Amino acid sequence: MVETYTYGKVNDVVNQVFFDGRYESVPVYLDLEDEIRSELAQRLDCAAADIELLIGTTVSRTLDWSCSNIYKTHLKGLRAWNAKSRLGYPPYTTILLTFSLAAEHMRQDSQYSSTNYYQRLFEILGVDDEASKNKARLGAKHTLSFWNSLNRWLMWNDYEYGRPTARRVNNWKYVSFALSQSLVRDADRKRFHRMFAEFGISPHESLSEAEISLYIHEWMTGHGPSEWLKKIWAVPDLRERVASSAIQELECWHGDMQGNNGSSLSIKRLSWTAIIQSFPNKRIKLYLAGASNDGIEESSLKLSDKTPELAAKAFEKCNGNIWLSPLQGANLECIEPVDKLNIDALMLSPFQLVTENGRGCYKHDIRPVIPLIKLESSPYFREVSRVSLHTDHIILCHENWKARVDSHLEKYARSGFVSHNAKDVTGLPEQWIIFQGVEYLSAPQESVEDNLQPIVPLSEGVSIQLTGGLKLSPNIWHSKAPPEILSSDDKGLLELEVSYIALEGEEELQFEQKIKPDNPAFLKSSKIDLDSGTYTVAAIRNSRKVAEKDISFRSAKLPRKLNSSRTQELGYKLNHERRGWWSSALPLNGCKDDTVLLRGMIIEGDHIGPEEGIGSFLTDFDHGLDITHEEEDFWGDYNHDPVKGFAESCILRGYHVWECEPCVSHGDRYSAKHMTCKDCKSSVLSKRVGRGLKRKKNIFRAQARSISGMRIESRSIDNVSPEIVLDAICYLGAGSWRSIESVISAHVELPWQITEFARRLVDLGYIDVTLSEDGRKPVSWSCSPPALVATPNGEVYLSGFRNDTLLEEVASALSGEGCSHRVVKQELAPPAYVWELSNLTITDVEGLLGNIKDPHGRKIKVVNSPASSINNFMPSIYEMKQMLRPIHIEDQGDIERFDPKTGRWSKHPLKGVGGYRTSFAGRRYFYLNEHGESYEAGYEVVKLIAARDAGIRLHGYNKGTGNLECIIGCEPPDLYRRMLISCSGLVPERGEWKLTFSGVSEELAKALITKLYS
Repeated sequence: MVETYTYGKVNDVVNQVFFDGRYESVPVYLDLEDEIRSELAQRLDCAAADIELLIGTTVSRTLDWSCSNIYKTHLKGLRAWNAKSRLGYPPYTTILLTFSLAAEHMRQDSQYSSTNYYQRLFEILGVDDEASKNKARLGAKHTLSFWNSLNRWLMWNDYEYGRPTARRVNNWKYVSFALSQSLVRDADRKRFHRMFAEFGISPHESLSEAEISLYIHEWMTGHGPSEWLKKIWAVPDLRERVASSAIQELECWHGDMQGNNGSSLSIKRLSWTAIIQSFPNKRIKLYLAGASNDGIEESSLKLSDKTPELAAKAFEKCNGNIWLSPLQGANLECIEPVDKLNIDALMLSPFQLVTENGRGCYKHDIRPVIPLIKLESSPYFREVSRVSLHTDHIILCHENWKARVDSHLEKYARSGFVSHNAKDVTGLPEQWIIFQGVEYLSAPQESVEDNLQPIVPLSEGVSIQLTGGLKLSPNIWHSKAPPEILSSDDKGLLELEVSYIALEGEEELQFEQKIKPDNPAFLKSSKIDLDSGTYTVAAIRNSRKVAEKDISFRSAKLPRKLNSSRTQELGYKLNHERRGWWSSALPLNGCKDDTVLLRGMIIEGDHIGPEEGIGSFLTDFDHGLDITHEEEDFWGDYNHDPVKGFAESCILRGYHVWECEPCVSHGDRYSAKHMTCKDCKSSVLSKRVGRGLKRKKNIFRAQARSISGMRIESRSIDNVSPEIVLDAICYLGAGSWRSIESVISAHVELPWQITEFARRLVDLGYIDVTLSEDGRKPVSWSCSPPALVATPNGEVYLSGFRNDTLLEEVASALSGEGCSHRVVKQELAPPAYVWELSNLTITDVEGLLGNIKDPHGRKIKVVNSPASSINNFMPSIYEMKQMLRPIHIEDQGDIERFDPKTGRWSKHPLKGVGGYRTSFAGRRYFYLNEHGESYEAGYEVVKLIAARDAGIRLHGYNKGTGNLECIIGCEPPDLYRRMLISCSGLVPERGEWKLTFSGVSEELAKALITKLYS
């Protein structure tokens, strides 16, 4: 006997299981997978086999079978929930789970129809009389309110509980939503990973359902899919459901896959990744990169036993030392050592690398024509299997293929693309060409030769593409940096319609605006107030909506709530003896009452700190030093020695030799052929447009004239301003390090600039950062509370959280008392807002700002010159040295030693006391002591210890200007930088060879120099 529960109790448990944060930012399906079933059964104290009976009977008792609308009571509950601003979890989740169960039960036979769905629903609800069955069918139209409400609730919470998946997937108007939640189980979705790899589909590729259906249809003829997937794919009405699951899985896929027969071998694809500098001179840096292992260290790599001779030449100067290094500003790892790799051979030969432990494999395939797509929220371009519509690409091709590629692009690509050779672009391999600014507005309406298929968009069905702007998370953009939007189908560009649906109360259309396709950046120039709104963009063909996509806009005016599963606040524990506490913050939860915390520029707790004796170490630089500071060589290049004797490769001879699988005509629009080159093993899906090439060619030429006559506005290339970047950070509140890199990348062009911008956010007190356990890289961050910081020279500046409203309120309060105001623009940092206090005291300022709060309800903390308090808690360089982490470093021939006299690194054997660095498995810095023991630290600490040993000062004080100065690249470490910057609120000024921190008192400078050099 199944125990009876109230609907409220069951719904609470269902919500707690599905929306506990496990699906944060990933698709959430209301489907009873085995794990979910067991957890629900445990919480409801029943057997797992009885959970469906319990849910069905509980829901059935709440339906009004005496009324024509059996969902009347639940719709009333939905309206009440909306009226209370949707506080808590949805009141209808268990109803939707019941619908999903009915769709799931269709797996038990081969009858896939809306009639069969309702029969399964009746069984779950325990309905057997015809009158009740008819009411259930008639009431189905009301269930759309629940599905739409769930989707919008998930969006309104910025996907904290998961990304919505409920949608119409076929022509069964109401049943379709339930089908979208079931039928394709988790194990089936994971099988798509091997399909992606088999067809060369790359992570981050954007494919429409119609496009991915071509791949799925071909895949279904092999052994990859389960029998169940094959069965439902055989039903045409269910194919869209399978395709939508594949699309959602592709969005979450990082490029890894399991070996054949479910073995534990992890296989990853290495693809070309590029960064391009356009000013002051054109440069390109190419990497062979795969998906990051998210902190899991790989062992060294080696070439597989069956490595082709040409591939072996690519690695012959590595002397067996091959490894992975993380790429700055991306969730990728690249093959190193770059300076030992022969790029010509890498471009011409496929290879496989395997890990020393045998658990991992990295595979690289070659192509003569390589399309790369601009990654969202990243400065990188990444190799993809084929081009997409309405997206910025670069295309690499060998010079033997240039004429065909050029002719193809002239015919089909948007005007404005350019081509360069190795003489024009530093870093481009000899005999290779790069095409930049390539964008397709439509696909060819004629067949294109198989050799060029990677640069032919599939263009199946309707596509809506959102590109550019500042993307905060899936389907969410910053309101001041919206994306460009274009839509097309097989015949060309489509009109768009933008509508806003109110989330409060009853859903109703608030406005509607039709957009012609000639201005993709229409959102930037429109008068629409995008902030905190959710909009539906619809593609219009012949006055009919043929596709829709939801998009939300946010800003720091309405930030994400704090201390959720993804916004954990951080702080530096100043009275702590943990190794590296001066560089890595910790979560606030669990802090003891006597903990002294530094959050941004605010010190919480008893912060008098230990008094430090001030020595007489205040000196200027020794200008006799031969300082020629050397920046980190971001553009370190490959070995470009030419390789000879391989003219029979596909790339050099100018064509492939294709092997096609036996072609079986499926008699429908999904037919395509999968081809593999027998020599280079390139794989491509080739879809024939049809017979009658001459007729198709004429159609396309007419279409091309139509598109060019539309005068599409040029793609906007304006970078997002630093102010908007900071606002986005304040909106997010906290998150993984990748999330902040993603936001910053909208402002900068190069990866090292992302690192420097983030570093300055830390130094300026806008964010606090947690490092990995080994201290090598940031893993998470949080935005610090709002503060108005007073400097020794009578000025105040804003630090920590801010938004437009807060700025206006502070400016109004201070300007009303005669305080002059200035905005200081800074390179790779947000602008500083500074006020001169005039005759006001700190107490006066506290009174003026007393009623101003941020959206989290926090008052602005007025902080008076925090530098001396921070300095009191900071360890001396001697104390830091005692707490460094011991490491073991092998000399792989890449060791460099720091010379304090010149500020340069140079090749050196691992011998002798001093500061060293290695590039093996990522850049690492360490100090070698007199006992031959190595200790890891940040580069600032390593350089400083080496300088102390050599009796050289890298830091000095200019009494005439009141500025502390240091050699570029030798800044004080970690919180010492924040301490110095707190004196002015400005990043240090950069000179030819030194950095200058302004506003530093002589007393503070003495205390700092004493700690660094005593």
